[in-house]
Amino acid sequence: LLLGNGTTTFQPSISIPTGVSFAAPGAVGDFDNDGNPDLVIGSNSGVENEIAVLLGNGNGTFDSPMPFTTGGGSEVAVGDFNSDGNLDIAAASDDQVSLLLGNGAGGFTPSGQFDVGSNPSSITVGDFNGDGKPDIATANSGSNNVSVLLNTSSMFALGSTTKVGDFRNDTDYLVADVNGDNQSDLVELWNNNNKFFAATWISNGSGGFNLGSNTAVGDFRNDTNYLVADVNGDNQSDLIELWNNNNKFFAATWISNGSGGFNLGSNTAVGDFRNDTDYLVADVNGDNQSDIIELWNNNNKFFAATWISNGSGGFNLGSNTEVGDFRSDTDYLVADVNADGESDLIEVWNDNNNFFAATWISNGSGGFSLGSNTQVGDFREDTDYLVADVNADGNSDLIEVWNDNNNFFAATWISNGSGGFSLGSNTQVGDFRSDTDYLVTDLNGDNQSDLVELWNNNNNFFATSWLNI
Repeated sequence: LLLGNGTTTFQPSISIPTGVSFAAPGAVGDFDNDGNPDLVIGSNSGVENEIAVLLGNGNGTFDSPMPFTTGGGSEVAVGDFNSDGNLDIAAASDDQVSLLLGNGAGGFTPSGQFDVGSNPSSITVGDFNGDGKPDIATANSGSNNVSVLLNTSSMFALGSTTKVGDFRNDTDYLVADVNGDNQSDLVELWNNNNKFFAATWISNGSGGFNLGSNTAVGDFRNDTNYLVADVNGDNQSDLIELWNNNNKFFAATWISNGSGGFNLGSNTAVGDFRNDTDYLVADVNGDNQSDIIELWNNNNKFFAATWISNGSGGFNLGSNTEVGDFRSDTDYLVADVNADGESDLIEVWNDNNNFFAATWISNGSGGFSLGSNTQVGDFREDTDYLVADVNADGNSDLIEVWNDNNNFFAATWISNGSGGFSLGSNTQVGDFRSDTDYLVTDLNGDNQSDLVELWNNNNNFFATSWLNI
């Protein structure tokens, strides 16, 4: 844990034991209603049937871990399942979900176990039947299905365990609302005799899924990619198929018919096929319809070709703007650096062993203009850049995470609102480890981005939080 000083600097780190072996991903909530974020941690040990709760003190420290016995606890989620105003905990393991009801003071009481599919690998909370109560869903790796537990306020009832397709190594699942009813459906993308099919599994509002349609959405190709977007602004999820046809990239839009099927809206050439071309989805003109940004190399120059949605499934070339020299180690990020509601680009690149961030500001009609080109650190192979708003001004900032003499440092680069960045702070945020990961989140609800450092210590996962105060 690193406590912030209020100036984007941080105090020396403090490591917090989780209290369980082989700690699994946890969850954050205010379990004692004191306004401070607390932690609940599960265990992947395969032996322990317990979870640990760590109550936060509001100053970046936590009380000692408190163990609570469950029927299992490899994955956890939180919600107010009995509508008493206190957060509860759901823990999934083996083929059950264990429910622990919170008393609002940091204590929990077991309240039953509920059968789900085999070996749930993830658990999530949502209102799946639209009754305003939090329900539970598990994705079950052992039985290849999804189980939904519907909330009856005092108890959960198994809504359904639905088979949603045969297991195939090349099958992909996307979450979308294909019929605009504000309930999450599933889109199963799979290969059938060298044809891509999109099988839609429609939520029935009571926890199960029904097959809506099984639509051929293109020929099978190893280099085809599918994106979910609303290209016509009707609040129903459509598909964008990006594929190569005779060395031309095409964007085939498959428009939702509102009942689970898709109709071909348009098949638009969106650039020449190149192995180093990348496509990003963004709203470059602020019309709430999904556009495409094609990033490609032209004579060792990067170009951003914007393809503007016409609202009926097609795309028109908005602009083709040079956005920097081609370099194999250049990365592009989508962000709104000036808080105007239009997607901009941040080009992060190496120049003579210095990292630079070139901002390309959207003009609202598909083009970009150079806002600024700012040095944002020395070039290092293991440096990572994250987009965040560290000072809560609505402008996207950069966090540079890098290794200096086996210590991780986080250098914050603050947006000036016109495309440039200035160094806010350079803070040590942990020891260097090759398997460490950093996440951006707001841990204390102050609308300023904090960091969570996830790392392994003697086969125990530790979560070290670095608060931006």
